[in-house]
Amino acid sequence: MAPSAQRPFRPRQALFAGLCLFATLLLALAETLTRGGPGTGAVAAYLVALPLMLPFLRRQQLVFLALCTLAGIALFAQGKETELWHALTQSVALAVLLAALVWLRLAAMRSRSLAGISRAVAEQKRSVRHLGLALASHFTGILLNVGVFGLMAPLVAGSNAPPADKKDMALAVNRGFGVTMLWAPTTAAQAVITSVVPGISWEELALRTSAMAFSLILLSWLFSSWEHRKLPAPARSGEKLQPGALAYILGIIALMVALILALHASGGYSLTSSVALAAPFVATAWMLVQAYRHGENPAQVVGTGLRAYVGRELAGAAPELVTLGAAGFLGIAISALIPQAWMEAVVPPLADYQLVLYLTVTLLVPLFSAFGLNPLVAASLIGGGFAAIPAGHFEPLTLAFALASGWAVAYGVSPFTTGAVVLANALATRPEVITRQWNRPFTFFALAYACAVVAVMAL
Repeated sequence: MAPSAQRPFRPRQALFAGLCLFATLLLALAETLTRGGPGTGAVAAYLVALPLMLPFLRRQQLVFLALCTLAGIALFAQGKETELWHALTQSVALAVLLAALVWLRLAAMRSRSLAGISRAVAEQKRSVRHLGLALASHFTGILLNVGVFGLMAPLVAGSNAPPADKKDMALAVNRGFGVTMLWAPTTAAQAVITSVVPGISWEELALRTSAMAFSLILLSWLFSSWEHRKLPAPARSGEKLQPGALAYILGIIALMVALILALHASGGYSLTSSVALAAPFVATAWMLVQAYRHGENPAQVVGTGLRAYVGRELAGAAPELVTLGAAGFLGIAISALIPQAWMEAVVPPLADYQLVLYLTVTLLVPLFSAFGLNPLVAASLIGGGFAAIPAGHFEPLTLAFALASGWAVAYGVSPFTTGAVVLANALATRPEVITRQWNRPFTFFALAYACAVVAVMAL
């Protein structure tokens, strides 16, 4: 992702920030292999990198950093140094997760097969295009994360389709990626939810939320078909989807997920650490395969990619890195700062109304996201509050499902996400138009569906 459009890009500052972040990544990976997670070296390197990232941050990220500083001071003042250290290491772990995915994103953006699939899907006839774009955005998002919008937004904007179709294509891309929050191991959502909700594993949650994700994609397609049922069919370019390219990309996704599962289940690493360890390996291997397939010098390809990664891409991802790191910090800090006596007084009465509790969680994440908070921070604050509740007062799997469902809906309603901003820039409109106007009917429909599913799970 490019640096903030409000500020000029500063190559030297970007290089210094990138070098510190790269050092953070290497130290965190080394410490993860030896001790199971980021340690003193990675935390120190990240704290040095934070002031170097300031020129690339937006106002929202500066507010998040201020909140983290206040929360850290409060923890220290209360003598909770252990909780403060836990919050710091969680913040670094999540920032490192994204730094690793940026390297994977760089490899994916070089893929001609991936670009060809995206173009072909965008040019399909209307009856299948929405479904194809949503699925393409969904699976490509597993590899590219929010970088999928850098690939898809120009295709939508550059299409010869009429304005109504471009609007539908943008919504398909945004919705398809948004529901990756429900299950994809490379998303921040799964890393945060499995860290703030006690007693939950990614495998257990993904078995249920993956069905929810694909049902929402199907409902989005049906909703779109109904909305556009009376519009004339647009012309097509005739570009065909290549089965070989599709199989190649799906194979890379399968390799990524299999490696994450192996590290998580067999290696005993956390989901966050498993993704951070797997992503650089898959990205480097993918670059080497691309170089071999296109007759390029492998060392030169990797070297060029590494220079771009350190000198430009990491600084460009600073807003995402800081937002994710702040969410991890606040999720732990909020839980530690809530007085236990207060929780013991408030929670028992709420335990008799668990259904209301789960539905409130599902509704609060989109509500907060629509009116000021990034869904990542909104979900982290809500999840952090529940992490302070003593065990036995709620069902962890249902709570995690409610949080993930609310998060998936929130991605389509929040004008503060990367997807909304990039798509709006490409289509020369405002993020609020995409999320609060174009997507509003489906938001209410999806939220009602999510609440119904959560209610069934809670019974």
